[in-house]
Amino acid sequence: MRIGVILPNGTINWACPCLGTASIGPCSKYFRAAFKCFHFSEADIKGSDCLAEFDKLQECMKKFPNLYK
Repeated sequence: MRIGVILPNGTINWACPCLGTASIGPCSKYFRAAFKCFHFSEADIKGSDCLAEFDKLQECMKKFPNLYK
């Protein structure tokens, strides 16, 4: 059985290779918060309620331009 980014129980598989190093890098806590918010979003426009989380992620990524091109 192949397991992807979402486990059978509905939780996020942070060990999925499909996430690359985003879930373990220096901005991982911001990535995880934004991804989790998006995944569980029930807004009419999915993820539109996650803008604050994505802003924090973007600000963190700007601090590490060699890692996040």
